[in-house]
Amino acid sequence: MVMNAPFLYRVMDDYNRCLLDNPQIGACLNGDTCVRSTLDKRQPLHYEIFPPPSDITEDWCLGANGKRLEERPIPSETLSLLCTPLPRHLSTADKDILIIMAAYTGNIDRYARLRRPRTINGEMQCTVRGIYHNTFFARWCHEQPHLAVLRKFVHGPFIMNDDLTWFKNNQPISTDNLPRIIWYPQKADPTTYMELFPLMPEAKQLVAQALVVCNEPNDFLSLDPELTPDIYAEITNEVRSPLLREFIDQRVSYEEEEKLADWAELLHDCHDVAPYDHLVSKEMKPHFTRALEELTLDHVGFKNRTAYPPDVKDARDLKRYMSAFPSKPRDHYREEQEKSI
Repeated sequence: MVMNAPFLYRVMDDYNRCLLDNPQIGACLNGDTCVRSTLDKRQPLHYEIFPPPSDITEDWCLGANGKRLEERPIPSETLSLLCTPLPRHLSTADKDILIIMAAYTGNIDRYARLRRPRTINGEMQCTVRGIYHNTFFARWCHEQPHLAVLRKFVHGPFIMNDDLTWFKNNQPISTDNLPRIIWYPQKADPTTYMELFPLMPEAKQLVAQALVVCNEPNDFLSLDPELTPDIYAEITNEVRSPLLREFIDQRVSYEEEEKLADWAELLHDCHDVAPYDHLVSKEMKPHFTRALEELTLDHVGFKNRTAYPPDVKDARDLKRYMSAFPSKPRDHYREEQEKSI
């Protein structure tokens, strides 16, 4: 009945639990209404729970036999919206997966429409991933006051696009304004990295690491950088110029190199709170996707409040699941195990 009405007014704000003094005409359902089915989904008493997006009952929807929001299977009708245009009236209230995937893919229209007044678990990490993979989304995020904390990550794709015009000499800029990844998913021209160094000399190690990725030993050696675990890992993880190997041999003994290798193998992406660029650094590493039987938010690694090993959960598992949707993806590992029995 509501969706068939010729005109709709936005009267209530369930996020802030208030009525609007001036109801807005032209509203549409957008998954922002706390309906009865939402209230019926209870959360357990657990150290990892957080208030639901719309806590109109002001009890955090706690219940003895509840499930955490991230543990609940995502309905098929919600998943199908990942692959279709959004309808004018979005009746589902379970839109968290739609929000974070809109941010993850850098879809400006979907993200601007779907996002809630307060960010949800994993949203900032997905937004940074979208920034790195979509320059247009990065430009939009750069202009949003509520995303000012992510502005330094926008400088990453700008650099990779060989653009340093954002660097103003009359405006103080430090390494705090630079992300730690400035060579993925694409490399800038080496001349861009060399131009960045005199503008920000304190970024020498970061520039040197980028030049290793570009396999530019002469420019790299001209900086005379320190041999850090990050630079060591970058040199040894891929086939590089022999000059870069010589750089290592001239600076450390065999025993010291073993220590560097141990440091380089540590799980740098296991944190008490996942950094904003966690998903970007995670997808730089190889990952064999898992065949999931069902999909929850916990399955796809969008979790910014607690630590977990970086190889356990990954958004690429969601992509495999959706490639086969509505069928289930084949579990090749299980099939091979069954054959061997």
